[in-house]
Amino acid sequence: MRPALTRRYGERLEALYAELSDREADELRALREAGTDQPVAATVLRPAQALLGQEEGEVEPGTRFTELGGDSLTALSFSQLLKETHHVDVPVDVVINPVNSLRQVADHIERARRLL
Repeated sequence: MRPALTRRYGERLEALYAELSDREADELRALREAGTDQPVAATVLRPAQALLGQEEGEVEPGTRFTELGGDSLTALSFSQLLKETHHVDVPVDVVINPVNSLRQVADHIERARRLL
């Protein structure tokens, strides 16, 4: 069955995956370019949405990164993106700490920026 499904739907699925990948790349590029011009909370929510394949508006500040399906590898990418955007370290353990929500991640960034 698999070969028949691949023949029938393979091209369409590849096109959908490419579209999703392009949209994610565009979103992440925009975040890198305009990151510090936006409120910190927005620059935490938007990359979480993009990296974890969430639709806009589905991610709330009180949501935990791991509740969205994030794991340690994705948290590393997220942490690096936040560092590029805000020029402060955001340790992975801050991102995946089970008691921290995305709001606490934003608070961490705001505290670190005040110390600069």
